[in-house]
Amino acid sequence: MASYKLLFTDPMKYFSGISKMSYSDTLGLIFRILFIPYLLYFILSFGFDLGFSNLVIASAVLFALFTVLAAPFINAAVTHLGVLLFKKKGYKKTFLASSHAILAFAPYALVFVALALPSLFSQGIGVEILLILGYLVVFAGAIHILVLEIIGLKKLHKLSTGKAVVCALVIPLLISMVIAFLIGIMLVVIAVIAYSAVPAF
Repeated sequence: MASYKLLFTDPMKYFSGISKMSYSDTLGLIFRILFIPYLLYFILSFGFDLGFSNLVIASAVLFALFTVLAAPFINAAVTHLGVLLFKKKGYKKTFLASSHAILAFAPYALVFVALALPSLFSQGIGVEILLILGYLVVFAGAIHILVLEIIGLKKLHKLSTGKAVVCALVIPLLISMVIAFLIGIMLVVIAVIAYSAVPAF
């Protein structure tokens, strides 16, 4: 298996080294590298808005487990809809590209936690700036994941850069827009039905 640091220093070599990796080994690696960073990230993210209750911590544990064990399959399935435009099979390759790209988020999540922790103990403009920086770090991590996924798709599926961008960015974005549109229509319909059911005075 490729060394984790290659994901940051030489992604093409990293993806070459994991091309034969099994689903179970990939999930095990994701769990070992990402579970604790995601757990801390969710605890702080939820805690700022809802307080640090047992329910919030339990919810953070569930979200972290979902993110490391189920989300990789969902992310890969959405990305693979784009891959199917150019390749007729190879979901496992898409899964490997998508899932291993996510591994790069671990240091970003830990930096966010480090920047967000002071806000638990004090307030002020300095603490607010640290928190904003933390969210910028999270955004940078998301961009890094996207770039790595494009590289992984190029390497494992032997796609051009343009095709890999379509798979990793354009198709998921279009799907998200369609889902948001359908949810919007559903909410409008519910609102109209609820309004029509209110008796007039």
